[in-house]
Amino acid sequence: MTRDDARAYVTLHAGTAVSPTLTDAEVDACLDQARLRDSAGRYVGDAGYEETIWATRAVVLAYDVKLAKVAAKVDLSADGATINASQVTANLERLRRSWRSRCIPGASA
Repeated sequence: MTRDDARAYVTLHAGTAVSPTLTDAEVDACLDQARLRDSAGRYVGDAGYEETIWATRAVVLAYDVKLAKVAAKVDLSADGATINASQVTANLERLRRSWRSRCIPGASA
């Protein structure tokens, strides 16, 4: 998948869909880490390499970044409602597990 297509995919499924949101730099870092050999078998950095990105893997990495952001959060209460950091973490971990299962043959969420 091209970088532009992968960026749109990650942004749709992890970038803005679930808080906390990711910055453009964070999305780029996820895309960089999800690069694959191209259709000719060339590796990243090889002469003639055509960037190819494993978008599903980039989504998993995006949820890793989101979990790291939440790790520094505390529980919040306002207007009678309470949002626990542990609830947010559990939701993000569930989503990451679901996406990760799509990356590993035979895995289940």
